[in-house]
Amino acid sequence: MLQMPQNTKLGVEWPEKGTDEVQNLASTNVIFGTQYSPNCYPVPKIDSYWVPRLVDALEKRGLPQY
Repeated sequence: MLQMPQNTKLGVEWPEKGTDEVQNLASTNVIFGTQYSPNCYPVPKIDSYWVPRLVDALEKRGLPQY
C-alpha cells in the first residue's frame, strides 16, 4: 500500500463507512492496479449533484471529432 505524495493533487476518497484511520485501518483504493491509502474525506454533494451533471454533459458532447 502506497501513501500518496504529500503535495499530490489526486484525492483518494475514504470509503463512506469509516472516514478515518481509527475506524478503517485496512482501507485502500486500487488505481490502475496499485493500492493507495485514502487522503481525503467524501463529499456527498459531488456524487449526488456534480457527477450526474458531468456525465450528462459528456454524453451530450459526444466523442471528439479529430
